[in-house]
Amino acid sequence: MLELKNIKLSFGNHIVLDNLNYSFQSGKIYGLVAPNGTGKSTLMNVILNNLKPQNGYIAYDNLQYKNEKTIVRLHKKICAFPDQSDLFPFMTGKDHLKLYANLWKNNPVNCNNKLNTFG
Repeated sequence: MLELKNIKLSFGNHIVLDNLNYSFQSGKIYGLVAPNGTGKSTLMNVILNNLKPQNGYIAYDNLQYKNEKTIVRLHKKICAFPDQSDLFPFMTGKDHLKLYANLWKNNPVNCNNKLNTFG
């Protein structure tokens, strides 16, 4: 389960995320739908630890971004492709999943299971 607890992030006087609390249940698919400029990408960057909130924390399976060890463990579990500039045009989506699985020392066979699950 992915939990967001009391997340607050602001840039100067502009508050982007204000005391955000939410729990994402395992096995469910969620979508972020909102107008441009409302904080969707910012939220994803907080979840991925690319931005540090001024308050609150992210927890996944009871792990938090506290030190290098837990950061690496979390990044093995949480991945996103927010910008497609790092994708190779000569590779398929399946090839990219296997590439990232290998980078994080995960079993590439799991990619086939995921692709079969999601079609």
